Amino acid sequence: MISTQKISKYKDTQWKRIRAEDMVIETDKKDPVAIYKSKLAGGGFVVPNISFLPEKKRDSSKYFLMDHDDYEHASKLYAYGKKDILKVLMYFGEYLLKVFGKRKMIYLRAICSLRMSTTEDVDDFGTESKATRVFAEEVFDVIQLARLLQNNKCAKDDTKLIRLGNKWNSENGYYQTITLAELNKVLDEFEVDKSLITVIDDPGQITASKMTLQSDRILKILSYDNCLSVDIPQCILYAVKSLIVGIKWEKVSEKRKLNIISRIWDCSWQCQEGLYSIYDHIVHQIKVKKFEHLSIYKSTIKRPDFFMISKSPEENVDSDVYIKMAEEYGLKMFQVFREDDQVPVFVMRTLVVMGFLDSLELGSQMDEFRNFVIGAMLTMVPVDSRPLIKEYLINSAKEPLPEKKVAVPEPKKSEQTTEIVLEIPPPGYPDCPNCAANRELEVQMIKAEQEAREQLELVEPQGRMVFGTKEGIISHDDQIKELKEELLELEEFGEEYFTDSKEIVKINIETADEDLEDLQEEIREAEMELETLLEANKSLLKQIEQLEKELEIGNLDFKMSKITIETSEITS
Repeated sequence: MISTQKISKYKDTQWKRIRAEDMVIETDKKDPVAIYKSKLAGGGFVVPNISFLPEKKRDSSKYFLMDHDDYEHASKLYAYGKKDILKVLMYFGEYLLKVFGKRKMIYLRAICSLRMSTTEDVDDFGTESKATRVFAEEVFDVIQLARLLQNNKCAKDDTKLIRLGNKWNSENGYYQTITLAELNKVLDEFEVDKSLITVIDDPGQITASKMTLQSDRILKILSYDNCLSVDIPQCILYAVKSLIVGIKWEKVSEKRKLNIISRIWDCSWQCQEGLYSIYDHIVHQIKVKKFEHLSIYKSTIKRPDFFMISKSPEENVDSDVYIKMAEEYGLKMFQVFREDDQVPVFVMRTLVVMGFLDSLELGSQMDEFRNFVIGAMLTMVPVDSRPLIKEYLINSAKEPLPEKKVAVPEPKKSEQTTEIVLEIPPPGYPDCPNCAANRELEVQMIKAEQEAREQLELVEPQGRMVFGTKEGIISHDDQIKELKEELLELEEFGEEYFTDSKEIVKINIETADEDLEDLQEEIREAEMELETLLEANKSLLKQIEQLEKELEIGNLDFKMSKITIETSEITS
């Protein structure tokens, strides 16, 4: 049977390929992942377009690469104040074509898979996690520019292209990537001459990988939208390091453990291969989860440096470091620590994560999730050591757990008063100060805490809670009374408020036989109600102020009229 499928006339064309070993990358000290100059083995160099843009213009730009030929034209555009042309690949490519008759070489950044040894051959067309990938939205713009350079511009109403754009959009906070095999197929579908394209290993990813190896950071790269983004395994690793590591889980109920880890679990089970999340989004979600479980995450005690961030990954440390940690936090004692010797920092880091993960003691339901985290942690391990570490960590799940220490029973709740001293950190402490979602959450928390202190001198629920407040002017007694009634059931106030003050807030709490989770829910509801009432209060004060101004104007008009009448009488 003869196939009726249309064959692209550019099917036999091939893109050029530049790999990591073909480049020498010079990075910007301030922003090494985003700004760099990558010198190519064959001559010339590539730089990102945002290196020409001031920071305030980068948010609305797309991220693409320019070569040494583009650089001269970009420099002139920058000098003439035409920076907006440099913000989008299509604008810049169209400008070069129309003004100079030059066809821009299109560079498409390749996201490479995790290598398991330095001698491993990279297969661009590998399957699943071994495949080299590219950002789908970047491909969408590449198709349009390539067709323009071929004198075959896409029509604005091209339904096939519109459908593709809708499929690849990132409005839900996630970026899609496609494999090079899928790229080849879609370029043929849209009749694109592949010789116009150079697929280049992303210099930003190469730099980020080295930074991850030298520290405890997760691997972040720049999306086509110029946002820091992380793949799903790295999202999960970041969540585990933020929510699981550093907590003594033996005193936490299984219900609360499952509640904390459920969001991470769902992400690992439902994630799509090659999906990237906006980094700010995952940071925000973690902060929300910590706020939901304040009693677990609040602490005035400085935590140990679990990941030894000041040390090189291959530097050796005494195994006693982990042994002491295991004794204090009830962690699993791995075989490697049963000998009196030293171990590399990268081994210590991976075993710390797995030790805390195993300390959750959630049984066989953790096995699949555990293996998922192991895969993500390999980015922190030197390339040639990855197979050995992976095998050891997977096999360590079969080792028996150490004997559990007898937990000291908690004192019965009584009328006893406990004083908790919380030091509120100065501004700028959050992990991601550029995250709009984070800022919104922090502003709400600041507002609720500060205005509560101004509006309420004392709240006396079942357990007494006293704030070190500053006196404030309180008007509208009926609203304040209603506000106090709403806060009647509050018994505990959260620590993690961000404020512009460095003062110490002392909270005295008399414990009561209330369920902690119910109380936290009441706190959230009451704070929302408090904010609503305070906004209403502000609105009323503004209305009163406006009325007072109108009254003053009215009195002034009356006085003027009286003076006019008296003047008329005198004249008569």
